[in-house]
Amino acid sequence: MVSVQETAYPRLKSNYSAKELDDVYTLTPAEFALMIQATKGTVSNLGFLVSLKVFQRLGYFVPITDVSACIVEHIARLISIPSLPTEELKAYNQSGTYDRHHSLIRKYLDVRYFNSTARQIMFETMTEAASTKDDPADLINVAVERLIREHYELPAFSTMAKAADHVYTKSYRDLYERINSLLSTDERDTIDRLLRTSNQSSYTPWH
Repeated sequence: MVSVQETAYPRLKSNYSAKELDDVYTLTPAEFALMIQATKGTVSNLGFLVSLKVFQRLGYFVPITDVSACIVEHIARLISIPSLPTEELKAYNQSGTYDRHHSLIRKYLDVRYFNSTARQIMFETMTEAASTKDDPADLINVAVERLIREHYELPAFSTMAKAADHVYTKSYRDLYERINSLLSTDERDTIDRLLRTSNQSSYTPWH
């Protein structure tokens, strides 16, 4: 199965420079106002903003405990709160507030949940690309681009990798079947004989 490193599927780094944090993870006035309107308490404030800014970067949600510490600390400084204990962040991940915030963020960013329609779009895009591309990573890349363009949340990478492997395998099977259907019986026999050894030699005509 293709690995995430071979694709353009967005992912977080473990470390960021101060400039990267300022450029990508600094709040706008509108985002700060949304936080005030939508959340209460330091854990909720921080969890909401980290989820929002990371989603803007990735196109999918990541548990706050899996987000690089430098991002969490950067956003905490912006809203003048201290770094929070891991236990509090874990509790936020497991709360109903976590899911409610995700719904608010999707609405704010005009992004739809990855549903059956999005899954169909993913498969259709990969299938179309498979006629000209020979690498499962390329199939994932075009599907990522299409889902983002259609304003859908990205599914887990494993979902896209399994879909790409399925489409890749099916496209090759279809290609082989089309070629085989165009061959005459004599042509098939000729190809088969290329791979057979004779009593006189251990080498095949293919060798």
